[in-house]
Amino acid sequence: MSRFRAAWATRPWAMDQSTAGFLVRDHSQVIALRNNLAGERLRVQFCNLLGREPVSLTGVTASCGGVAAPVTLGGDETIVLPPGAEPMSDDIGLAAVPGEPIRLTTHVAGEQEIRGFAMLFLPEFATVEKRGFSASPFPALGDAEAVDKLVNFYGVSALEVDAADDARVVAMFGDSITHMSTVSGPLARRLYETFPGRVGFKSAGITGNRLLRGPQGGLPMSEWYGPAGVSRFDQDVFGGAKVDLVVILEGVNDLCHPAMAGKPDELPTPDALAAGLAGCAATAHRLGAQALACTLPPFGAYPCWNPELERIRQDFNDWIRDNRAFDGFLDFDASLADQDAPHKIADQWHTGDGLHPNLAAGEHLARGAAFETLRDFVA
Repeated sequence: MSRFRAAWATRPWAMDQSTAGFLVRDHSQVIALRNNLAGERLRVQFCNLLGREPVSLTGVTASCGGVAAPVTLGGDETIVLPPGAEPMSDDIGLAAVPGEPIRLTTHVAGEQEIRGFAMLFLPEFATVEKRGFSASPFPALGDAEAVDKLVNFYGVSALEVDAADDARVVAMFGDSITHMSTVSGPLARRLYETFPGRVGFKSAGITGNRLLRGPQGGLPMSEWYGPAGVSRFDQDVFGGAKVDLVVILEGVNDLCHPAMAGKPDELPTPDALAAGLAGCAATAHRLGAQALACTLPPFGAYPCWNPELERIRQDFNDWIRDNRAFDGFLDFDASLADQDAPHKIADQWHTGDGLHPNLAAGEHLARGAAFETLRDFVA
């Protein structure tokens, strides 16, 4: 027996809604998506969720192991995506092989406006084999060459495989720590190595996202930060194929953003963060999934840090360790803290800003107790 399961998924990252979108003209892209599931059919979720204008894709194909097949939507080879749409393609008669990437080719004819990009930052879940933008879609992040290295593409948000009934899907939900792939990527890789052909992975992180509130006004790029985690959790994690286990790491921006924007009235209490996270766990359980919470890593070297934020972080982490709303927890705080200054992330485990774990930190977590807990829930 088989059923469609998510092999890969991400959430679109918004262009600044106050400005014009990014224009592409007669443009092709080839995306190679990492896949760990086996099946005789697949389907692709297209995405124009954040668009203001329809997007048309032509010449869409999927290939695996040198075998290619056309991709259609409603029987049509011209894929028309209305604004706000995220439709699933027709079933594609193409075999998926664990460890073999699924390559998607799309083409835009004429000039079209793109507003939502899949921005993966690192090639942990996908690579872009053909893009060639002449300008940067995200000027705030650098020129076209710099942004090219951040693994971004458009028009696609998920890949599903008609996999064996015992295949499991893990979703990781949160903010930039999830979105940047430095943590989620190594954890997914270890799951693929441990359970070849049996685990798919959805990444539902949005950089700048907050658990309890929408974008913080007055901060750079705040339009990109997405709606409050509690309001998007249901759709972003459970929209599409069934999810079996969700890992939630969110709350640090609820602390940092009010401090950075000078809005102390928006600083949440530990109890408010706990209630928001418990609500996510209740949603997961209602929809048939288990839920793991992650303690917030320390950020004592980040410029906005102050003792009040640290008190809230510690109280929130204590609640995560002691509560019964979740099926378990991953103690990222204990794994990444500087042992001599536990309010700071250890120097070898961050990207240089004192907040975001680097790829070495992700590899460290994927070799330690955090992965062992994750593995035991997947098994």
